[in-house]
Amino acid sequence: MQSIFTFPRGIIFNTFLLAIVVFTLTGCGDSEQIRTYETRKPEDVFAENHIEGAKPPERTAPPMMSAPSTEAVGEPARMFGAMVRVDDQTWFYKLTGPVDEVNKIVPQLRDYVVSMKYENGQPVLTKPEGWEQLPGNQFRFATMKIPAESGALEMSISPLPSSEEELLNAVANINRWRGQLGLGEIKSTDIEAAGDDPSLEISKASQDGRTIYFVNIVGEQKSTGMRPPFAG
Repeated sequence: MQSIFTFPRGIIFNTFLLAIVVFTLTGCGDSEQIRTYETRKPEDVFAENHIEGAKPPERTAPPMMSAPSTEAVGEPARMFGAMVRVDDQTWFYKLTGPVDEVNKIVPQLRDYVVSMKYENGQPVLTKPEGWEQLPGNQFRFATMKIPAESGALEMSISPLPSSEEELLNAVANINRWRGQLGLGEIKSTDIEAAGDDPSLEISKASQDGRTIYFVNIVGEQKSTGMRPPFAG
């Protein structure tokens, strides 16, 4: 049986193409488009906004929290330091200031540390005439302000847990202090050979069966931020 209706080939082909176009338009209308973004390097942004020859900022890690310092950086300075082990802690005394002014009070500072009494592992602080005691904070047990010609000098007092190796602990901390003034390191034999003369760079004293290690050093104050003593 032959079909009653017949369609020209051209009409059928055109209808097929129209269907494809409609399907393509309706099917893709709601699809998401892929977008690309471009970020610029900090160095390129810096170059466009600064004069020629300027250096872009270095990418560094966030700075560590540090205690404020009143010590002049780059100036000649004398440091008096002392450390003494009491039970399971080592107590540190440190003062830095003008070379001649600190030198005048070194004997007084040494006598103060040697005469210190300790109760429950902590120093019983006294205030010699003219001295002022400031409250402690997260970095220090206390601060003693000591009168001097150019103004009050500050001696910090702070503790840290002790190690079993007392001599090695003393060497490490003395070298840390020496490094703050741009000085070279010492060895344990230098401490073992030290006497009791406080005018020398290294000296020792005895107190109730304990050994007190002293430093009296001169150098150039370095920018070190907060560098606490080394725990054992």
